[in-house]
Amino acid sequence: TTLHLIGKFIEAHPDDAKVSSFKLMVADIKYEQGQFSQSYEAYQHFQQYYPADERIEYASYKAAHARFNQANHVTCDTSAVEDTMQLCNAYKDREEFQKYRPQIEDLRRTCEQHLIDNELYVVNSYLNQKRLQSARHRLKTIENSYDFENGGGHDKLLFYQAKLAKYEDNESELHKLVDDMNASYPRSTFTAMASRLAGQSGLTA
Repeated sequence: TTLHLIGKFIEAHPDDAKVSSFKLMVADIKYEQGQFSQSYEAYQHFQQYYPADERIEYASYKAAHARFNQANHVTCDTSAVEDTMQLCNAYKDREEFQKYRPQIEDLRRTCEQHLIDNELYVVNSYLNQKRLQSARHRLKTIENSYDFENGGGHDKLLFYQAKLAKYEDNESELHKLVDDMNASYPRSTFTAMASRLAGQSGLTA
C-alpha cells in the first residue's frame, strides 16, 4: 500500500528532504480514510517538527477538522469539541494564517453551537427535575460564556429563559422575553414555542 511504501522510505531515509512531504501525505491519507485520531496526531506531529514549513497553516487547519471529527455527537462528552475550539483560536491568533480563515471561523461557530446545545440540554434536564435554581445559574453562565451577538443561538437561549420563567410562574418575565423574541427573531421556531408558552396555562414545550 501507499502508506507502507511511505513508511519504508521514511525509515530508510529519515533525513531526506522529501520526508516532510511524505509525512503530510500520510496525515492526508489517514484523514481521507476516516482515521481521524491518527490523522490528527500526524498533523500535530508535522507542526511540531516542521514549524518553519510553508504548509504549517494547512496542517493547522486540517488538525482542527480532524479533532472535530473525533467528537461523538451522540454523547455529552464535549472534550473533542472544546479541543477543536482551542485549535481554531490558535489558528486565528496567527495573523499570518489567512488562507483557511473563513473555514476556521465556520468550524469555530459550529463548535460553539454544539457546546451551547449541550449546555441547554443540561438546562432542560434541570427544568424537568424542577431544579430551578440550578437551571437559572446555568443559563446565566451560558449567557456570559458565549458570543451570541456574532455566533447565533440567542433565540434558543431566550426560549429556555422563557421556559424557566414559566416554571417559576413569573408571568411578567415570561411576557417580556416573548416580546423581545418577537421583536428580534420573529421567524424563529423558538419564538413560536415561547409564544405558545405565554399563551397557555400549562407547559407544552
